[in-house]
Amino acid sequence: MRGDNVVLKRKLQGQPVIGTWAQMKSPEFCELATRAGFDFIIIDMEHGSFGIEGAVEMIRAVDANGGVPIVRVPDHTSTNIFKVLDAGALGVLVPNVSTSDQARSIVEAASYGPKGKRGACPCTRGTGHGVDDWRGYLGWTRENVFVSALIETPEGVENFDDIVSVPGIDFVTLGPFDLAQALGYEGDYAHPDVQGRLEDLAGRAVAKGVGVMAATFESDSEGVRADFDRWVGHGVNVVVISSDRFFLASGMKNLVGTVRAT
Repeated sequence: MRGDNVVLKRKLQGQPVIGTWAQMKSPEFCELATRAGFDFIIIDMEHGSFGIEGAVEMIRAVDANGGVPIVRVPDHTSTNIFKVLDAGALGVLVPNVSTSDQARSIVEAASYGPKGKRGACPCTRGTGHGVDDWRGYLGWTRENVFVSALIETPEGVENFDDIVSVPGIDFVTLGPFDLAQALGYEGDYAHPDVQGRLEDLAGRAVAKGVGVMAATFESDSEGVRADFDRWVGHGVNVVVISSDRFFLASGMKNLVGTVRAT
């Protein structure tokens, strides 16, 4: 049986938890990020350029270095949720959750019967290909696999209290870029209106005992530290820092700019 989910463990202990996004089909990036000390990697099947086969290889790379693999599925389809959990994801992140009905459907898809509708199979990668005892695996999943609803639409903001009241929604993830676009700010995620709304949502979730994953798109140390401290001030201790593409784009632009300036 796999070890404890350190994201859940550290969250309960009030310790800082940090992760990053992986949008490129790169197990090597997942290895590098977890070896560098990130606690979790969000393997992004919504905006990433890969399918379930690529996601499995990236999950395996995160596992190998003791990290927590979380998969953002491309939509609410139960089949996608089934597949990534069977592949060994320890968290499933579902985009564009805007109503409590959607949240309940997601929880059902991520839960085995009789509580939910997840297909039961004793020989998936998640069960060690059949090596793990099924009943032991069931108990382990209840303690170590979580569901996060990505709130990134005005409707999701409006229905937020109903969404976080759905049993089985363990986390909400705050989506600043999509929300900024939907509100007419053309992706300006730093706009005070966007950040103010997200900070309000974070406080409401924390008050209900629901975990919050906040994101920063900063890639430099000072920017990351400032955003992390700000979210901690709002009771949030799980922060997603930048992404594979942001790290590369920021580093390359800085280096090229330095050389061109000489």
